[in-house]
Amino acid sequence: MRIFFTLGVLFNHTVNQFTSVMTDGNAYYTIRSTRVMFHYTRMGFIFISGIVLTMTYFKKHDWPKFLKKRFGGSIWPYLSWNALLMFLMILIGNPNYSLNSFGNKYFTIVLHGSSFYLYYMLLVMQLYLLFPVIVYLFQHFTNHHSLILSISFTIQLLLDFWIKYGMSQADTSSWPYWIKAVSINIFAYQFYIFFGVYTWLYHKKVYDFLDKHIKKIAALAILMAFGMIIYYRIWNQQYLHLDSDHALSLHQPYIVCYDIIMLSLIFWIGKKYAKRQAQGLPIWLESLMDRAVKVSFGMYLIRQLGC
Repeated sequence: MRIFFTLGVLFNHTVNQFTSVMTDGNAYYTIRSTRVMFHYTRMGFIFISGIVLTMTYFKKHDWPKFLKKRFGGSIWPYLSWNALLMFLMILIGNPNYSLNSFGNKYFTIVLHGSSFYLYYMLLVMQLYLLFPVIVYLFQHFTNHHSLILSISFTIQLLLDFWIKYGMSQADTSSWPYWIKAVSINIFAYQFYIFFGVYTWLYHKKVYDFLDKHIKKIAALAILMAFGMIIYYRIWNQQYLHLDSDHALSLHQPYIVCYDIIMLSLIFWIGKKYAKRQAQGLPIWLESLMDRAVKVSFGMYLIRQLGC
Protein backbone atom coordinates (compact mmCIF):
# COMPACT_ATOMS: atom_id res chain seq x y z
CA MET A 1 0.00 0.00 0.00
CA ARG A 2 2.89 2.33 0.80
CA ILE A 3 4.27 1.77 -2.70
CA PHE A 4 0.99 2.88 -4.30
CA PHE A 5 0.71 5.99 -2.14
CA THR A 6 4.36 7.06 -2.28
CA LEU A 7 4.72 6.61 -6.03
CA GLY A 8 1.40 8.41 -6.48
CA VAL A 9 2.75 11.39 -4.53
CA LEU A 10 5.97 11.36 -6.59
CA PHE A 11 3.94 11.26 -9.80
CA ASN A 12 1.94 14.31 -8.67
CA HIS A 13 5.07 16.26 -7.79
CA THR A 14 6.76 15.30 -11.06
CA VAL A 15 3.76 16.46 -13.10
CA ASN A 16 3.88 19.77 -11.21
CA GLN A 17 7.52 20.23 -12.18
CA PHE A 18 6.73 19.65 -15.86
CA THR A 19 3.65 21.87 -16.00
CA SER A 20 5.35 24.70 -14.07
CA VAL A 21 7.52 25.39 -17.13
CA MET A 22 4.81 24.82 -19.74
CA THR A 23 2.42 27.30 -21.31
CA ASP A 24 -1.32 26.82 -21.58
CA GLY A 25 -2.36 24.53 -24.39
CA ASN A 26 -3.57 21.05 -25.19
CA ALA A 27 -0.35 19.39 -24.03
CA TYR A 28 -0.42 21.36 -20.76
CA TYR A 29 -3.99 20.36 -19.91
CA THR A 30 -3.49 16.76 -21.04
CA ILE A 31 -0.55 16.29 -18.67
CA ARG A 32 -2.29 18.27 -15.95
CA SER A 33 -5.39 16.10 -16.28
CA THR A 34 -3.47 12.88 -15.58
CA ARG A 35 -2.51 14.27 -12.19
CA VAL A 36 -6.07 14.25 -10.88
CA MET A 37 -6.24 10.47 -11.33
CA PHE A 38 -3.79 10.19 -8.40
CA HIS A 39 -5.71 12.40 -6.02
CA TYR A 40 -6.14 9.58 -3.51
CA THR A 41 -2.58 9.56 -2.15
CA ARG A 42 -2.82 12.07 0.71
CA MET A 43 -6.09 10.54 1.86
CA GLY A 44 -4.45 7.14 1.42
CA PHE A 45 -1.70 7.94 3.90
CA ILE A 46 -4.29 9.16 6.43
CA PHE A 47 -6.34 6.01 5.81
CA ILE A 48 -3.36 3.71 6.33
CA SER A 49 -2.36 5.69 9.45
CA GLY A 50 -5.83 4.98 10.83
CA ILE A 51 -5.33 1.27 10.11
CA VAL A 52 -1.86 1.06 11.69
CA LEU A 53 -2.80 3.06 14.80
CA THR A 54 -5.89 0.89 15.30
CA MET A 55 -3.83 -2.30 14.97
CA THR A 56 -1.40 -1.05 17.60
CA TYR A 57 -3.32 1.10 20.06
CA PHE A 58 -7.05 0.38 19.89
CA LYS A 59 -7.04 -1.82 23.01
CA LYS A 60 -4.52 0.31 24.88
CA HIS A 61 -5.58 3.34 26.90
CA ASP A 62 -2.33 4.94 27.99
CA TRP A 63 -2.85 8.06 25.88
CA PRO A 64 -0.19 10.23 27.59
CA LYS A 65 2.39 7.56 26.70
CA PHE A 66 0.93 7.30 23.19
CA LEU A 67 1.17 11.05 22.60
CA LYS A 68 4.67 11.26 24.09
CA LYS A 69 5.93 8.48 21.83
CA ARG A 70 4.19 9.70 18.68
CA PHE A 71 5.06 13.37 19.06
CA GLY A 72 8.60 12.47 20.10
CA GLY A 73 9.02 10.69 16.78
CA SER A 74 7.37 13.45 14.74
CA ILE A 75 7.94 16.94 16.06
CA TRP A 76 11.74 16.85 16.26
CA PRO A 77 12.23 15.50 12.72
CA TYR A 78 9.68 18.06 11.51
CA LEU A 79 11.54 20.96 13.13
CA SER A 80 14.97 19.64 12.13
CA TRP A 81 14.14 18.95 8.47
CA ASN A 82 12.58 22.37 8.02
CA ALA A 83 15.72 24.02 9.44
CA LEU A 84 18.10 21.81 7.42
CA LEU A 85 16.25 22.37 4.14
CA MET A 86 16.11 26.12 4.74
CA PHE A 87 19.90 26.18 5.24
CA LEU A 88 20.33 24.18 2.04
CA MET A 89 18.17 26.69 0.15
CA ILE A 90 20.37 29.51 1.47
CA LEU A 91 23.56 27.66 0.49
CA ILE A 92 22.40 27.13 -3.09
CA GLY A 93 21.36 30.77 -3.35
CA ASN A 94 17.57 30.47 -3.41
CA PRO A 95 16.34 34.10 -3.31
CA ASN A 96 13.33 33.21 -1.14
CA TYR A 97 15.58 32.35 1.82
CA SER A 98 18.21 34.37 3.68
CA LEU A 99 19.97 34.38 7.04
CA ASN A 100 18.60 37.84 7.84
CA SER A 101 15.00 36.66 7.75
CA PHE A 102 15.68 33.08 8.88
CA GLY A 103 13.86 33.31 12.23
CA ASN A 104 10.59 34.77 10.93
CA LYS A 105 10.63 32.59 7.82
CA TYR A 106 11.30 29.45 9.84
CA PHE A 107 8.49 30.22 12.29
CA THR A 108 6.01 30.77 9.43
CA ILE A 109 7.07 27.61 7.59
CA VAL A 110 6.83 25.45 10.73
CA LEU A 111 3.45 26.89 11.70
CA HIS A 112 1.96 26.63 8.21
CA GLY A 113 3.73 23.56 6.84
CA SER A 114 4.05 25.57 3.66
CA SER A 115 7.45 24.47 2.34
CA PHE A 116 9.31 21.32 1.32
CA TYR A 117 6.09 19.25 1.19
CA LEU A 118 6.30 18.68 4.95
CA TYR A 119 2.67 19.70 5.51
CA TYR A 120 1.76 16.06 6.05
CA MET A 121 3.73 16.07 9.30
CA LEU A 122 1.39 18.77 10.59
CA LEU A 123 -1.59 16.66 9.54
CA VAL A 124 -0.29 13.50 11.19
CA MET A 125 0.43 15.28 14.48
CA GLN A 126 -3.14 16.57 14.52
CA LEU A 127 -4.25 13.01 13.72
CA TYR A 128 -2.48 11.80 16.86
CA LEU A 129 -4.46 14.30 18.93
CA LEU A 130 -7.74 13.27 17.31
CA PHE A 131 -7.18 9.50 17.40
CA PRO A 132 -7.99 8.96 21.13
CA VAL A 133 -11.34 10.71 20.61
CA ILE A 134 -12.15 8.46 17.64
CA VAL A 135 -11.20 5.35 19.65
CA TYR A 136 -13.49 6.55 22.45
CA LEU A 137 -16.41 6.82 20.01
CA PHE A 138 -15.86 3.33 18.59
CA GLN A 139 -15.40 1.75 22.02
CA HIS A 140 -18.39 3.42 23.68
CA PHE A 141 -20.81 2.93 20.78
CA THR A 142 -19.91 -0.66 19.99
CA ASN A 143 -23.20 -1.48 18.31
CA HIS A 144 -23.21 1.58 16.06
CA HIS A 145 -19.89 1.45 14.21
CA SER A 146 -21.54 1.54 10.78
CA LEU A 147 -23.61 4.53 11.88
CA ILE A 148 -20.47 6.33 13.09
CA LEU A 149 -18.80 5.75 9.72
CA SER A 150 -21.93 6.89 7.87
CA ILE A 151 -22.15 10.10 9.89
CA SER A 152 -18.46 10.77 9.30
CA PHE A 153 -18.93 10.22 5.55
CA THR A 154 -21.93 12.57 5.45
CA ILE A 155 -19.99 15.26 7.30
CA GLN A 156 -17.04 14.83 4.92
CA LEU A 157 -19.29 15.11 1.89
CA LEU A 158 -21.01 18.24 3.19
CA LEU A 159 -17.72 19.78 4.26
CA ASP A 160 -16.13 19.22 0.85
CA PHE A 161 -19.25 20.58 -0.83
CA TRP A 162 -18.98 23.73 1.28
CA ILE A 163 -15.21 24.09 0.70
CA LYS A 164 -15.70 23.87 -3.06
CA TYR A 165 -18.90 25.83 -3.62
CA GLY A 166 -19.07 28.09 -0.58
CA MET A 167 -15.64 28.78 0.82
CA SER A 168 -14.08 29.23 -2.62
CA GLN A 169 -16.42 32.19 -3.20
CA ALA A 170 -15.95 33.75 0.25
CA ASP A 171 -13.46 36.39 1.35
CA THR A 172 -11.20 34.44 3.69
CA SER A 173 -8.51 37.09 4.12
CA SER A 174 -9.48 37.76 7.75
CA TRP A 175 -9.96 34.10 8.70
CA PRO A 176 -7.44 32.31 10.95
CA TYR A 177 -4.89 30.53 8.78
CA TRP A 178 -5.61 27.07 10.19
CA ILE A 179 -9.27 27.36 9.20
CA LYS A 180 -8.84 28.75 5.70
CA ALA A 181 -5.84 26.54 4.86
CA VAL A 182 -7.86 23.33 4.69
CA SER A 183 -4.89 21.41 3.30
CA ILE A 184 -3.33 21.34 6.80
CA ASN A 185 -6.54 21.04 8.82
CA ILE A 186 -7.07 17.43 9.90
CA PHE A 187 -10.82 17.95 10.24
CA ALA A 188 -10.95 18.40 6.47
CA TYR A 189 -9.82 14.74 6.23
CA GLN A 190 -11.65 13.29 9.24
CA PHE A 191 -13.56 10.60 7.31
CA TYR A 192 -10.37 8.89 6.13
CA ILE A 193 -9.27 8.31 9.73
CA PHE A 194 -12.67 6.83 10.61
CA PHE A 195 -12.51 4.76 7.43
CA GLY A 196 -9.09 3.38 8.41
CA VAL A 197 -10.24 2.54 11.95
CA TYR A 198 -13.41 0.85 10.69
CA THR A 199 -11.57 -1.05 7.97
CA TRP A 200 -9.18 -2.64 10.42
CA LEU A 201 -11.81 -3.42 13.07
CA TYR A 202 -13.75 -5.32 10.41
CA HIS A 203 -10.87 -6.16 8.07
CA LYS A 204 -11.98 -9.75 7.49
CA LYS A 205 -15.54 -8.76 6.57
CA VAL A 206 -14.29 -5.81 4.52
CA TYR A 207 -11.82 -8.01 2.62
CA ASP A 208 -14.45 -10.71 2.00
CA PHE A 209 -16.86 -8.10 0.63
CA LEU A 210 -14.19 -6.57 -1.61
CA ASP A 211 -13.00 -9.97 -2.77
CA LYS A 212 -16.55 -10.95 -3.72
CA HIS A 213 -17.12 -7.79 -5.76
CA ILE A 214 -13.55 -7.02 -6.84
CA LYS A 215 -14.21 -7.07 -10.59
CA LYS A 216 -16.96 -4.48 -10.25
CA ILE A 217 -14.87 -2.39 -7.86
CA ALA A 218 -11.83 -2.48 -10.17
CA ALA A 219 -13.97 -1.52 -13.17
CA LEU A 220 -15.55 1.31 -11.18
CA ALA A 221 -12.10 2.51 -10.08
CA ILE A 222 -10.92 2.71 -13.71
CA LEU A 223 -14.14 4.42 -14.79
CA MET A 224 -13.98 6.98 -11.97
CA ALA A 225 -10.26 7.61 -12.61
CA PHE A 226 -11.02 8.70 -16.17
CA GLY A 227 -14.09 10.47 -14.81
CA MET A 228 -11.71 12.59 -12.73
CA ILE A 229 -10.30 14.03 -15.97
CA ILE A 230 -13.77 14.96 -17.20
CA TYR A 231 -14.61 16.33 -13.77
CA TYR A 232 -11.49 18.52 -13.81
CA ARG A 233 -11.52 19.74 -17.41
CA ILE A 234 -15.21 19.99 -18.29
CA TRP A 235 -17.08 20.48 -15.00
CA ASN A 236 -14.54 22.44 -12.95
CA GLN A 237 -12.79 24.50 -15.60
CA GLN A 238 -15.13 24.87 -18.56
CA TYR A 239 -18.49 24.89 -16.76
CA LEU A 240 -17.70 26.31 -13.29
CA HIS A 241 -14.72 28.39 -14.57
CA LEU A 242 -12.65 27.57 -11.50
CA ASP A 243 -9.00 28.58 -11.39
CA SER A 244 -6.36 25.86 -11.46
CA ASP A 245 -5.94 25.60 -7.67
CA HIS A 246 -9.65 25.18 -6.99
CA ALA A 247 -10.15 22.89 -9.98
CA LEU A 248 -7.42 20.58 -8.69
CA SER A 249 -8.40 20.80 -5.02
CA LEU A 250 -8.61 17.54 -3.08
CA HIS A 251 -11.69 18.77 -1.27
CA GLN A 252 -14.49 18.00 -3.70
CA PRO A 253 -17.57 15.74 -3.33
CA TYR A 254 -16.68 13.55 -6.32
CA ILE A 255 -13.19 12.96 -4.96
CA VAL A 256 -14.56 11.63 -1.64
CA CYS A 257 -16.43 8.90 -3.54
CA TYR A 258 -13.47 8.27 -5.86
CA ASP A 259 -11.09 7.94 -2.91
CA ILE A 260 -13.29 5.38 -1.17
CA ILE A 261 -13.19 3.17 -4.26
CA MET A 262 -9.43 3.60 -4.80
CA LEU A 263 -8.50 3.05 -1.14
CA SER A 264 -10.72 -0.02 -0.98
CA LEU A 265 -9.06 -1.42 -4.11
CA ILE A 266 -5.55 -0.78 -2.79
CA PHE A 267 -6.47 -2.29 0.59
CA TRP A 268 -7.68 -5.42 -1.25
CA ILE A 269 -4.42 -5.59 -3.19
CA GLY A 270 -2.47 -5.31 0.07
CA LYS A 271 -4.50 -8.05 1.75
CA LYS A 272 -4.28 -10.28 -1.33
CA TYR A 273 -0.50 -9.86 -1.37
CA ALA A 274 -0.32 -10.69 2.35
CA LYS A 275 -2.28 -13.90 1.77
CA ARG A 276 0.00 -14.92 -1.08
CA GLN A 277 3.03 -14.00 1.01
CA ALA A 278 1.85 -16.28 3.83
CA GLN A 279 1.60 -19.14 1.33
CA GLY A 280 5.11 -18.45 0.08
CA LEU A 281 6.15 -16.12 -2.70
CA PRO A 282 9.00 -16.54 -5.20
CA ILE A 283 12.21 -15.09 -3.77
CA TRP A 284 12.55 -12.67 -6.68
CA LEU A 285 9.06 -11.23 -6.07
CA GLU A 286 9.61 -10.91 -2.31
CA SER A 287 12.90 -9.12 -2.95
CA LEU A 288 11.34 -6.87 -5.59
CA MET A 289 8.54 -5.74 -3.27
CA ASP A 290 10.93 -5.15 -0.38
CA ARG A 291 13.22 -3.03 -2.55
CA ALA A 292 10.28 -1.17 -4.08
CA VAL A 293 9.11 -0.08 -0.61
CA LYS A 294 12.60 1.13 0.35
CA VAL A 295 13.35 2.78 -2.99
CA SER A 296 9.99 4.56 -3.17
CA PHE A 297 10.57 6.10 0.25
CA GLY A 298 14.15 7.01 -0.65
CA MET A 299 12.94 8.65 -3.85
CA TYR A 300 10.45 10.65 -1.79
CA LEU A 301 13.22 11.95 0.50
CA ILE A 302 15.39 12.87 -2.49
CA ARG A 303 12.37 14.64 -4.01
CA GLN A 304 12.10 16.69 -0.80
CA LEU A 305 15.70 17.83 -1.19
CA GLY A 306 14.95 18.94 -4.73
CA CYS A 307 12.07 21.26 -3.78
